Amino acid sequence: MHPEILAHVVRDGVVECEHYGVAAAVREMKLVESAGSPKDEFYYRSSLKPFQAIPFVESGAIERFGLDESHVAIVSGSIDANERQVAMVRDMLSRGGLTEDHLQCPPDLPGDEAEASPIHVDAVRRGLKKSRIFHNCAAKHAGMLLASLMYGAPPERYLERDHPVQKRIAEVMKTVLKHPREVIGLDPEHWHYGGDGCGAPCLSASVFEMAASFSSLVKPGNDIPPDLAKHLTRIARAMAKYPELIGGDERHIDTDIMRFAKGGLVAKGGAEGLLCVARFSDGLSLAIRSVDGQRRGMRPAAIAWLKMLGMLPQDTGKTFYYYESKPVKSRGDRIVGAITYCGKTFQLKT
Repeated sequence: MHPEILAHVVRDGVVECEHYGVAAAVREMKLVESAGSPKDEFYYRSSLKPFQAIPFVESGAIERFGLDESHVAIVSGSIDANERQVAMVRDMLSRGGLTEDHLQCPPDLPGDEAEASPIHVDAVRRGLKKSRIFHNCAAKHAGMLLASLMYGAPPERYLERDHPVQKRIAEVMKTVLKHPREVIGLDPEHWHYGGDGCGAPCLSASVFEMAASFSSLVKPGNDIPPDLAKHLTRIARAMAKYPELIGGDERHIDTDIMRFAKGGLVAKGGAEGLLCVARFSDGLSLAIRSVDGQRRGMRPAAIAWLKMLGMLPQDTGKTFYYYESKPVKSRGDRIVGAITYCGKTFQLKT
């Protein structure tokens, strides 16, 4: 890895910790700005979800089971498992004659334990039992199950790499990443898959490829077949229309970015400090990753880069305060410092 500094933690005037990472901004398949090496590879993790939704969308499952664009969004999301989201996932399964027992993601509680999110704290307080329906990937798994039914494939094997759903996702990614992989000088025939935390296969790619793939999500080029391009933009538009179904109401940077942009941007975070964002108007995209896997280092850098790229305005009020300058606290909740961006500065040439 070849990272650059992204953010630092300052406590009472002293730099206590530094976070390093890599970033790539891409437009029209050209690298327009970077930090660290754009060839550094990481797993997409949950940032892959919009592409993993392709079988669900193109198989006709939405029409067959009487679903709509909100279901396209939630299948692409990492949910808090709030009441609305859980009800939607249960309804999806029911329409396919399935139950949450068919889900193969691990049992979990709602919300984010690491963030001590209110929905998670409440679940612990109430003694709620862990369930697969509460896993942040439950909606994605429900979409894969419905796609399996449409393919006439065994739903109990939907996470196996030779299953039609997973093979189709791999085909999609090979198509989407073929051109960017050639541009960045990587072998277009070399692909590395690992197991994601939810059990689904997960692809590794360079940050350049990740950014380029999100450009294809909002503004597919001529290298993307027309039918696939149509499905990609449908997924992106659904995500931007229903940002609350991509994360939730409890401090999700992707949800908050899309809410602020009001349909102008699509964003999806991934585990270990990854965020991918793209702009509908011109396909400008950003992939940024903290190499230590800490979200607290990625978040201020992501907002700073989005502003420098012109994807967010300079003045966003207090919308992103928690991400731009997360307080460092002492006893009694006394604020003694902050986590802020300290990386390179630039102005994107139009």
